[in-house]
Amino acid sequence: MKAPFFAVGLVTLLGLSSYGDTHADPLFSRMEGHWTGTGTVTRLISGTQEALQIDVNSVVSTVNGKERLTSTSQVTETQTGAAPRVYQTEYWISPDAVSGTYDLGYGTSAQQTSTGTLNTQLTFETSQTLGTGANAYVIHSSTQFQPDGSSDYTEVATQGQSPVSRTSIHYQH
Repeated sequence: MKAPFFAVGLVTLLGLSSYGDTHADPLFSRMEGHWTGTGTVTRLISGTQEALQIDVNSVVSTVNGKERLTSTSQVTETQTGAAPRVYQTEYWISPDAVSGTYDLGYGTSAQQTSTGTLNTQLTFETSQTLGTGANAYVIHSSTQFQPDGSSDYTEVATQGQSPVSRTSIHYQH
């Protein structure tokens, strides 16, 4: 079974890191701008692996009086021997009232779908639950921001207690 495709959309939002940006928010200063990412997603049940190429534009704006970083991405997934699958995603991050904690959502919806934490100036982590009950998908992700302005994103998607996919992406400006 394939993990939900929108998990890779969340990847594009969380895996970015700008170098030398001037936003006061420590996460936004690492994420705003244009990015390209390359990596892989491995579907553990089928054993298939897909190459990922991602083109991302992230901008900061004010929505309902709060800063929000919105990331629009074009994702290309290519499995050996198959036609590439191309789709677009849009996700957002907004600082929570607690320092270092962020609300995450997708599209134009104001509904928060998960919370992330900037544990240090160099690591952002989040878990997102999609669905309910024993069949819900949970996507655990971590972004390691590098001193050169690039970032390394890792993700494990589970269904119940079983891992169903692993994703690794390297982003650069």
